[in-house]
Amino acid sequence: MGSKWRKGCFSDIAIITMGQSPKGTDCNNLENGIPLLNGPTEFSDWHPYPIQFTTDPKKYAEEGDLLFCVRGSTTGRMNWAEQKYAIGRGIASFRHRLGKEYHAYLRALVEYKLPILLQSATGSTFPNVSRTQLLELEIDVPFGEAALAISRIIDSLDKKIYLNQQTNQTLEQMAQTLFKSWFVDFDPVFDNILCNANYQLENLPADFPDELRPKAKQRLTAPQNNPEKTSIEREKNGNKAFPSEFEFNEQLGWIPKGWEDGSFEKVADALSGYAFKGKDFSVDGYAVIKIKNISTDRTVSIFDVNRIPPEIGISASRFLLSDGDIIMAMTGAGSVGRFGVIASESNEPYYLNQRVCKLSPKLKNGIPFLFAALNKTGVEEGIFKGAQGSGQPNISANGILATKLLVPNVKSIELFNTLLMEAFNQKITLRKESYTLTKLRDTLLPKLISGELQVSSLRTSGEKTA
Repeated sequence: MGSKWRKGCFSDIAIITMGQSPKGTDCNNLENGIPLLNGPTEFSDWHPYPIQFTTDPKKYAEEGDLLFCVRGSTTGRMNWAEQKYAIGRGIASFRHRLGKEYHAYLRALVEYKLPILLQSATGSTFPNVSRTQLLELEIDVPFGEAALAISRIIDSLDKKIYLNQQTNQTLEQMAQTLFKSWFVDFDPVFDNILCNANYQLENLPADFPDELRPKAKQRLTAPQNNPEKTSIEREKNGNKAFPSEFEFNEQLGWIPKGWEDGSFEKVADALSGYAFKGKDFSVDGYAVIKIKNISTDRTVSIFDVNRIPPEIGISASRFLLSDGDIIMAMTGAGSVGRFGVIASESNEPYYLNQRVCKLSPKLKNGIPFLFAALNKTGVEEGIFKGAQGSGQPNISANGILATKLLVPNVKSIELFNTLLMEAFNQKITLRKESYTLTKLRDTLLPKLISGELQVSSLRTSGEKTA
């Protein structure tokens, strides 16, 4: 411990709020009320993605608070509150008494003391951390500016990790925006039709559907459909990868000509995971990816994994996962249909566990389209509805592939994949970089919190060495 540190309790530096769950009748998933967190299901690498709301919140976490799971097998998992939340009994919130500048230090301290907290948690199969245990947790409190300096060091690493996450979210949003434009709103098809009509609504074919004319009129305002452009420029607007007509489908209404009212079976193959036995798992070896590793933000956590010896992995080589693979949960209420993308740490081997499915595109380099199609609004809910069983819903690999999908022509899918492949690969690269930063952070953290490494020997961002 550093020479200028003193013994104290967590309550000396932290304000703790224990969650309290509202009544079920006051909860909804219609975004009515304040977002509600009951546990880590909604957690991502940084902040939650709420799926429940309540009109009668009991306890709150304020923006900037540290969220901490206090119940069950996920006790100790943490996230930042990027907005005000109602918190149920599975969550506690922490904030530093000196303000948000110290919150990175607060989280680092909790991470450092987490093994002690978990050891003291009551309940062997369903551990709980009480308010008293948190308040009375013994800590070493640095004097002066040491805590702030530690906070700034950890915060600089955390913010880089967060920036990577934000960049990935932006790339994903861009991909979904393009997917919606092309394969939901059919913008390129309208553009082709307008190009053929010399950008004059009166030149549209006589049999052009009346219900599509408002959308055609709207598309005239798009920059690429400027009627002042030369005829050569207009020709460039016509995208040959897309049709120039619509046709009527009994189930879907007007769809681009040649597109199919089909299912994911047309664009993907599915592989169910391997049934590893309990005796196969060990402390060391290759990682096995389970349902619990699939996050709601479409990523796959690789830090809380079971492992198998290499010799077991050899016999299960068919279930070896690679960077960019899409995997999906096949079992569990709130889990069925949830999917994420594999990004390995140092190219470590990962294996697919039972009740998790790997979805592979039929087209070469077809991951961007498959990911965007799965990420389309309503698809995950559709997969969940196809699951069987009321208490513990399950779906088969074939059941996932049977989920309905409007299947575009191959050329349009290939064009989408070509445009988005680089962005998809960049997401994998940034996630791998975050793993490296996380390792550095986790190496520094115990040395800083214990005082083994003096902050005076480190240069914090924007400051001179103390």
